Amino acid sequence: MSDKEAVANFWQEHWNNSHIAAEDFVKGRYVEEAFAELNASIRPESSKILEAGCGTGRLCALLARARPTCEVVGLDISEASIGLARKLKSALALPNVHFEQGDLFSLSYPDDSFDTVFNEGVIHHFKEDGNPSSSDALREMIRVLKPGGQLIVTVANWNCYPHTLYKWILGKRGVKYPYGYEKSYRRAELARQLSEHGISDIQFGGYYPAHGFYRLASNSRLFHWLGRFTDLIGTPFVVNTFGFQMVARGIKPMSV
Repeated sequence: MSDKEAVANFWQEHWNNSHIAAEDFVKGRYVEEAFAELNASIRPESSKILEAGCGTGRLCALLARARPTCEVVGLDISEASIGLARKLKSALALPNVHFEQGDLFSLSYPDDSFDTVFNEGVIHHFKEDGNPSSSDALREMIRVLKPGGQLIVTVANWNCYPHTLYKWILGKRGVKYPYGYEKSYRRAELARQLSEHGISDIQFGGYYPAHGFYRLASNSRLFHWLGRFTDLIGTPFVVNTFGFQMVARGIKPMSV
């Protein structure tokens, strides 16, 4: 089974077994933090936006609600995910968002179609030398991005030490990480990968560093209090450097 099939099968089964109401997908602090960083990153003039790997469509829905004059498209390989995304669209009555099933590695759109292309927590599930690879995903996202358009990629942050350490301990114990393969990136690694694909003006942000502790709170109350402490010192430097997720944004050159 290829990495792509493994990822698709996991999320298909995961969302097939979900009993969450559609409108609840846009609730909660993690979604709020992720959306705030994304919305602040996307340029105001972006009028056609693609999320290539949208899952249940929560970020697409929030973007469509916040930017009613934009056309937002969400694509995901999982039929179950897209089914939930369409229910969310209906629940929130959003005419300017469209969801469709498709393959991140073989997008059906023409070259130079979108002002902004993004995904959140997707490419880190694919190895850089895999088949398909994270680089294959980036190449296809850049293909459908207009020259001068904006690429935004969110991945697990290596500097979120509780999450990185948690995955390392699981590996040492021979325990599989619940979400399959997931690479935690250092900034230099992601910057190099984006630069190799011609992306320029690369900038970084992040969000919700305390989430790495809160995810472990069921194991010990100590992690809850460490999360609370991290929240208290949530300066921009702390958030951008140690955020649970790292957000990279850059520009496709006018000619490639």
